[in-house]
Amino acid sequence: MKNYILILFLSFFSFSFGQEFSVELFFEDSAGNQDSIILGYDDNATDAIDSAFGETNIITIPYNSGLDVRISDEMIARNTYPDPITATYHTKTQIFQKNCPTNFSIQGIDIVTENWPVTVTWNNLLFDDDCRNGSVFTGIIPGGWWDVQSPSEFDCGFFRVQFINDNQVTFCDNTFYPDYPTSNSAFLTDDNLIVSVFWFTFGNESLLLNVEDYNLSNLAIYPNPTDNKVTIDINETNLEIEHVELIQISGKSSKIKLDSNGSINLKDYKAGIYFVRVTFKTGNTLLKRIIKK
Repeated sequence: MKNYILILFLSFFSFSFGQEFSVELFFEDSAGNQDSIILGYDDNATDAIDSAFGETNIITIPYNSGLDVRISDEMIARNTYPDPITATYHTKTQIFQKNCPTNFSIQGIDIVTENWPVTVTWNNLLFDDDCRNGSVFTGIIPGGWWDVQSPSEFDCGFFRVQFINDNQVTFCDNTFYPDYPTSNSAFLTDDNLIVSVFWFTFGNESLLLNVEDYNLSNLAIYPNPTDNKVTIDINETNLEIEHVELIQISGKSSKIKLDSNGSINLKDYKAGIYFVRVTFKTGNTLLKRIIKK
């Protein structure tokens, strides 16, 4: 009887804390301070805190100014339109809900340190799989990795880094990167610590498709930046638009109608960075970053 009880206990333990896939990311700043986080996915996981997968909410614990790396919804909450909301979690372990082969949830990775740059290391052999061979880690805000080069042209991996092609990246403080307002790449805590935010998602190779892959170089989206309207000009292509979506910094997307001139109206949206995703009747998709002034 004791043997049966032991077997049942071990089975429950395995179910509670096992997951289909997980990987540990190791961080080290220029002063030698180290930290790590664990990311993974499972059919039974959610994008909130799941104690069954060993996740613990540490949102009440202040950031450590030495080196502190967390997975959180801070940036998404702070940039929720039209009004910011309160963040709900900080954690060192996050198991996403599996949604292969389509995209997984986009998660913010918060890094606090006084000693930039920060080097991140992982086992890229773990990403040789159709569900995660397009997984990316980047300083570009959600969606931005679709239309940027990889690996980065910069010394500090600001653009997307593909987990399967690389096993290490060095990130610089992205607080003052010239093309991205501070509000979209970093925030200040109540005790005046600067938190730089980077972005991660699991996904397959479809995440990495860009304008050249679809031969859409003749398509124009203008003006950008804009005060109000943005025109999507497909006159130099032979494509027809199926629908258009506007994606906010939080990752929330909504379909938006084009007017008779092929324009979308952003007058009701606050200033910031957005993404326009155009889906064509061929099934091709193009994502472009736009800036609302």
